[in-house]
Amino acid sequence: MEQTFNKICVYPHSGKIQDPDDQIHEVIGAIRVFGDGYTPIVKKSAADKRTLFVSVGGDGTMLKAAKEAVKHRAATLGINLGNLGFLTDFDAYNEPLYGGVDPDPSKRCLTELLDDILYNRDGVYLDKRLILQGYRKFIVGKRKKHLAVNEFLIAFEESMRGMLEYDIYASGRFVARQSASGVIIATPTGSTAFSLSVGGPIISPRSNSILVVPIAAHTLTSRPIIVSGVRDTIEIRAKNKPGRSIKLYADDKVVDSTTDDEFIVQIKPHNVMARFWHRKDWNFFDVLSAKMKWGE
Repeated sequence: MEQTFNKICVYPHSGKIQDPDDQIHEVIGAIRVFGDGYTPIVKKSAADKRTLFVSVGGDGTMLKAAKEAVKHRAATLGINLGNLGFLTDFDAYNEPLYGGVDPDPSKRCLTELLDDILYNRDGVYLDKRLILQGYRKFIVGKRKKHLAVNEFLIAFEESMRGMLEYDIYASGRFVARQSASGVIIATPTGSTAFSLSVGGPIISPRSNSILVVPIAAHTLTSRPIIVSGVRDTIEIRAKNKPGRSIKLYADDKVVDSTTDDEFIVQIKPHNVMARFWHRKDWNFFDVLSAKMKWGE
């Protein structure tokens, strides 16, 4: 039977882990036991499309692992050690790492899950999701493209003080002029992240859509907008103020900034989708209901 991967890249790398007693070491130990030499753990520099990226932590670690996996056209498995875990599949605090440990035989352990993924058995599936690429227009020199699994954010500095005035264009056509503390351009995956905290809608991650969500808009008519993630390219033309700096964030990381009079950013779907391994019974709406405590 053909194997889906022949090496594993773990995030974060064990050399960056400070606490020797952290649960993460137990998880990495289980991964090493599973590999036992035929699926070695490698650094990202040795990764390729036959690498399984394993994120051990929260959704923040998962974002880093997923973006690196996309660069290699590889897939990611999330092992949750954080709080929310919208993206992760395996809960290392409440599920066994090895077989025969938990008295409940229905609970699949981590090493069994890895084996199911290795041979792409019926118990697992690949969840493919849209991610975004963005870049600043009209700059001197080589244009650098940035990737975002959750969202891009355009705002004044870190504090987002002051109203940012910007125009929204979709595939070259003017859509709206808004004034807000900033603007979020999010994927469906990112609809449960920063976008959700400022009143954006929750969208199924299987939807090919792009969200444009103002932060603390100046007027009630400045509403979130959803456009096609298949046909539309979003362009934000933001106007700067004297002495201010406009920044572009990709998944919470500053990737560009300017003190120029205007900051024009173009954002569109990336040509490679993020791929996440899930167990067959994993369902986005079950996770959403549990995390949001709906029905309690």
